[in-house]
Amino acid sequence: MLKFGHISEVNVKNGLARVYFTEDDFVSAPLKMAVNRSGTDKTSFPFNINEHVCCLMDENLEYGVIICAVYDEKNLPHADAGENILSINFGDSSSILYDRNSHTLTLDINGNINIKCKDAKIESSGKIDVDATKINLTAVDVNIEGILNVSGAATIKGVVSMGGLAGIDGAPIPGNDVELNVASLSATTDVSAAGKSLKTHIHTSGAAGAHTTPPI
Repeated sequence: MLKFGHISEVNVKNGLARVYFTEDDFVSAPLKMAVNRSGTDKTSFPFNINEHVCCLMDENLEYGVIICAVYDEKNLPHADAGENILSINFGDSSSILYDRNSHTLTLDINGNINIKCKDAKIESSGKIDVDATKINLTAVDVNIEGILNVSGAATIKGVVSMGGLAGIDGAPIPGNDVELNVASLSATTDVSAAGKSLKTHIHTSGAAGAHTTPPI
């Protein structure tokens, strides 16, 4: 038979929970919690204490299974809920939302996001917005295809090789030429061009007042 009650105790390790059946003033034995997958693939999202649940029990309330949680007068669907929205809201104000009308997936995480994978590909026909205090990206090789726009300061440690960049007018710059449109440019040691050092290069002159040679 179908019974409704509230979670009174949870055993996460064994996938069990006890339920208090208010109408009977009775606490069940440990009951199995129904999950989406329990074999090679596993899912785990235990119930909260006092969560309102629906159970399938025998006539003596000795054996049964907790089927799912249910809403009641005290706990209604979240404000984000909608006919075309998949909404998962966590108690720490984090949420996962998908709106099938706008085809938008929103992850609002109140903390850190850790992504670990051997191989991954993210594709979107629209835009992807990432708003974070700090992003750490560690990889052997990072390739960016398209235009890279940076607003703000950029710190680069190591050798920088640039080629095929676009000029100020948007036209591609051939070869490995780089065009910089900046107010000032500084280097802590030296600047070298075509093998000529800005600090140590010299010019010669055939006579007083004569034009000097190009950098040597």
